[in-house]
Amino acid sequence: MQHLAPHNPAKSKLAELRAKTDRQLIALIHHKLDSALAFCSGSRAQRAHADARALLACVDGITQEERARIEAKLASLGRILEEESTLAAHATCC
Repeated sequence: MQHLAPHNPAKSKLAELRAKTDRQLIALIHHKLDSALAFCSGSRAQRAHADARALLACVDGITQEERARIEAKLASLGRILEEESTLAAHATCC
C-alpha cells in the first residue's frame, strides 16, 4: 500500500507563483529581443541581448522548444551586434 503525501497548499501556491513568474520572464525576454531586433541601436540592443541572456538563466519552467526560439533570437541579435561592431571598427580604422 502506498502512502500518499498530504497535500501542502503552501507548496502548491509556491509552484503556481513560480510558473507564473517563469511565464512573465519568458514574455519579457521575447519583448526585449523583438524590440532590439526591430530597432537595432547599438548600446540598447547590446543591453537587451545581455538582459535577455541573464533572464533566460533564471527561468526554470521552460520547454525545450521555447528555449530554442529564444536562443535563436539571441543568436540572431548577437550576429547583428557583431556585424555592427565589425563595421564600426572598420570605419574607424580606414
